[in-house]
Amino acid sequence: GQRILAGEVKRGDGQTIDAVIWYCDLRGFTRASDDLPRDSVICLLNDYFGVMGAAVTSAGGEILKFMGDGMLAMLPVATPAKRAETAVRATGAASDAARSIGLLNDRRIPSGEQPLRFGLALHLGEVMFGNIGASQRLDFTVIGPAVNYAARLEKVCAAVGRPVVLSKAVADLLPTGAVEPLGLHPLKDIDRPQPIYGLSAAQAA
Repeated sequence: GQRILAGEVKRGDGQTIDAVIWYCDLRGFTRASDDLPRDSVICLLNDYFGVMGAAVTSAGGEILKFMGDGMLAMLPVATPAKRAETAVRATGAASDAARSIGLLNDRRIPSGEQPLRFGLALHLGEVMFGNIGASQRLDFTVIGPAVNYAARLEKVCAAVGRPVVLSKAVADLLPTGAVEPLGLHPLKDIDRPQPIYGLSAAQAA
């Protein structure tokens, strides 16, 4: 909204920034949308996006778009000196989201509702943030290799059995003991297996 007020309303207007990319996805949504009544699906999505959105915005991040059962958000890095602080805020928000989903499931399951399962990836990199789209429909969003990397990283959540995974770019900025290595894993369209990290038990608690 601030960028629109500042006059950045033309297609292609934007700037290159450093940011922590937040990419999350709801597990089992395709089957749930087939099996559940429409109103239950809408309620499930609202519960899920409500938790994820609150975690991002409370940490100073921006929700960029909802894509079916996925959400793309970012936490901008104000200055190079703030990279570590931004990474800490992002991982703290991810921990908060995981705890909130757990509490939400504690209410949903006794009511006979399907529990929410999710995958969430955090990656830090350079992105182009700006007004992108068709002539009749523009959208402020981010594009770039870092966004693609985060989307591919999220797919590793199921393979490692973790709801939250981090790239090395994020993990390297966190305090000792905040993360634990989960090994090397292949990512789609990435030449070599990549080091993946998860939140330590103390950080996730």
